[in-house]
Amino acid sequence: MKMSRIFIVLLVFVAVLYGCSNKTDDETHEQPEKEEQEEKEPAVTYTAPLTGEEISEENDRRIVSVMVNNHPAARPQTGLLDADMTFEILAEGSITRFLALYQSEYPEVVGPVRSARDYYIDLANDYDSIYVFHGAIYFVYDHMTSVGIDAIDGASYDNDRVIFERASHRQAPHNSYVKFSGMLEKAEEKGYRLTDDVKALTFTDSTLTTDEKAESVDILYPGRQANETITYEFNEGDNVYERYDTGEQTIDYETEDPIEMSNLFIVEASHQVIDEEGRRAINLEDGGNGLLIRDGYVESVEWANEDGMIVPMKDGKQVALSRGKTWVNVVPTDPGIEAIVNIR
Repeated sequence: MKMSRIFIVLLVFVAVLYGCSNKTDDETHEQPEKEEQEEKEPAVTYTAPLTGEEISEENDRRIVSVMVNNHPAARPQTGLLDADMTFEILAEGSITRFLALYQSEYPEVVGPVRSARDYYIDLANDYDSIYVFHGAIYFVYDHMTSVGIDAIDGASYDNDRVIFERASHRQAPHNSYVKFSGMLEKAEEKGYRLTDDVKALTFTDSTLTTDEKAESVDILYPGRQANETITYEFNEGDNVYERYDTGEQTIDYETEDPIEMSNLFIVEASHQVIDEEGRRAINLEDGGNGLLIRDGYVESVEWANEDGMIVPMKDGKQVALSRGKTWVNVVPTDPGIEAIVNIR
């Protein structure tokens, strides 16, 4: 009898030990799962307003727009590949210039920087940007004053080596470069806002598919010779377009990386020559015909100036862009898109 009681006690003791062992095992299995779940909490992400791309932290930078020289003696340029959006518009004759818009990231150096024109000023002002240029004729300065744009003029800081610097490997006027760190310090000193709540463009993750492919796009601006075509070639692997001018690929001078864009937006606008030097007035307010090219296809659209932004429109609604950088080519209504643009 006594032995039976001892045996029962032993059985109970073993059962308790086994239960405790299982509980300990369960706890050791559960704890890492909880820690793993805590580690997998989704990170907060933000979207860059001009590219639609995700960024790790909130970005309230104000847009900085820079007049970039596109004379053959100014190529290849520095810093164009960092621009969220680039507008290419005729200056005098058949030479285009760029207005490069920087918001999601600020480069160290951009250039060569060139002189201002009224329609570039209006465009930069519409985007509420700090406008960076180098020199202008008197009536352009007058227009700048009347508009009231926040501007940094390289002519005022020529080769001070803090805000602007002249490059030794090029000849003036094709060798002036803006240094962003010094330029931003000067902008703050002048009382300009360095932050802004930038309105976002409309983006989509859907691939564009239409009846017309756009694997290669040629733009021949009036006055250019047949061999001076601007060409965009579709890189299917990276789903971007690469730019060529007069047969030479457009690359960054410092890195030699190609200039690439997810969206090519061609807009037709009224051009008018206003003086003997061939300077122009260009209407970037009233809208018109356009082509949106992305994902290897082209879509016929219209363009509109919506709250200062040049955007593609269809049936009264804004057409979404692919996430990434956008290049906007402005071409004259005379002779028009059909005569200037060739898509293959």
